[in-house]
Amino acid sequence: MSTGFTPPLGFIEESLRTTEQQDLHLGIMNAMPKFSMPKNFFGATPPKGTKVLWTDLWKHPKVVKVFGKPFFGIWQLTGSCVGAAGGNVVFTQLCIDIVKNNERETPVMPFWLYPYGISRKLGGMRGRGQGSFGSTFAKAITQYGCPSITDPALKLPMPKSNTEKGICWTEEIEYQWSDGNFAPQAVRDVAKTKLIQTSTPVYDAVSVRDSILNGYCLTRAAGGTNYVEYGTATVREGACIGRHNGKGGHQMSWLGYWHHPILGELIWEQNQWSGNAYPVDPGGGARGGCWITMDAVQRICNAQEVFSFSQYDGYPAQPDIWDWDKQRVIG
Repeated sequence: MSTGFTPPLGFIEESLRTTEQQDLHLGIMNAMPKFSMPKNFFGATPPKGTKVLWTDLWKHPKVVKVFGKPFFGIWQLTGSCVGAAGGNVVFTQLCIDIVKNNERETPVMPFWLYPYGISRKLGGMRGRGQGSFGSTFAKAITQYGCPSITDPALKLPMPKSNTEKGICWTEEIEYQWSDGNFAPQAVRDVAKTKLIQTSTPVYDAVSVRDSILNGYCLTRAAGGTNYVEYGTATVREGACIGRHNGKGGHQMSWLGYWHHPILGELIWEQNQWSGNAYPVDPGGGARGGCWITMDAVQRICNAQEVFSFSQYDGYPAQPDIWDWDKQRVIG
């Protein structure tokens, strides 16, 4: 079924890379640490009904108190899916640090366009353009970092839209920052102190599930038939379910798990095509995403550009959002 919508993609799959680009990708993969994913707290397949949906934290009171509204998810306008998906992961990982791990950090809006541009440079792409690799973004976010748009020292461009449709900049700003040499030195200096601590490749659906259950969000990139076309997800059995029917290189994020009592094990796949991309999920997922099966997850893992991420070294908590009575360490 055609929706008349041309989706912005942006993951450059292996068949479309130059020899130089593929060599750079392989060098990053070979140098990346490989960790065994810890077993989930159930030790095996979680019981039916188990649901861990990290996008719930986008509307947590600590987020709303700082932003004045929930986080609505990143909305890409150009072929910047690699960075946009990474931005959703950085913010979600920060929320996990604050809410689940009780770390003293402030919810901030990640300026994902900086590591996106760096990822393109790491992949041999020079100047402005579209597209990048999952591997180079993983390196960018763990070695070059991601600053906040509200950092007063940086004067970064603010989003043109921050509504339920999503958070987006302009096409021109996306293109500006797609150049890995565009960022001023001040941005580079701050960003390198705001790192995702570690990333590791993930090669199977069970490890994806256990990563999510342990509080580690993932980016996933693949070519071929690997995404749910705009407007084609459907609601059944109380869940917005998607089937991969769109072709082209695309990166998204995996931010939740549900052992559905009827449909079996599902993974929440968050897209970046605005909150209107799919129906509202009765299961509670954020707007703009849908549930997919573990078989679909495994097919994406076979493409070997799925990465799990750990904590974000973010910004210290400010007094107005730190509840000393509830969170005191001593006494």
